Amino acid sequence: MDSENTQAFLRPRARLMSTLGEELISNERVALTELVKNAYDADASLVVIKFNGPLEEGYGSIEVWDDGHGMSPETVRDTWMEIATPIRHRAPRSERFGRRVLGAKGIGRFSAARLGAVTAITSRRAGGPEVNIRLDWSDFAAENAYLDQVPVQWNVGAPEVFADNGQARGLFDEVTRTFRTTEKQPA
Repeated sequence: MDSENTQAFLRPRARLMSTLGEELISNERVALTELVKNAYDADASLVVIKFNGPLEEGYGSIEVWDDGHGMSPETVRDTWMEIATPIRHRAPRSERFGRRVLGAKGIGRFSAARLGAVTAITSRRAGGPEVNIRLDWSDFAAENAYLDQVPVQWNVGAPEVFADNGQARGLFDEVTRTFRTTEKQPA
């Protein structure tokens, strides 16, 4: 059989998303650690993990809140939606505190697949609009679908959760009040 020089292109199946999340992330503790690392890379000084029971398959939820710099719509479109983006190689330090970034491989976003069937993300860059992303991980399970055939729903709107008096501010204030250390008075 004679052969010609031909080209072919690798084309990932949509189920790659769940494979990365469920199989590359070894367990739920690692998944939560990856999400905390994302917060660290976003210069967060506070990360709150809320468990809403019952934590049984099909019930409950886990919420990860942080006070990092947030994502703009452009960051969502050009970085978060781009798997294996080279952004961390170009910027190996966090923008505000100059921390050495921990999430260089871009797998943190897949951690959520290990934790639940649906992921909802709300983010806001200071002074900008709020961005909401919703991922139903089962959308990526279609056997014949390719990754570029599964739309990810996201929208941009006026700040609500991360507004000055929004849910995030209330949570962060409550946690700070509750866990604030008091200085010991000299004897």
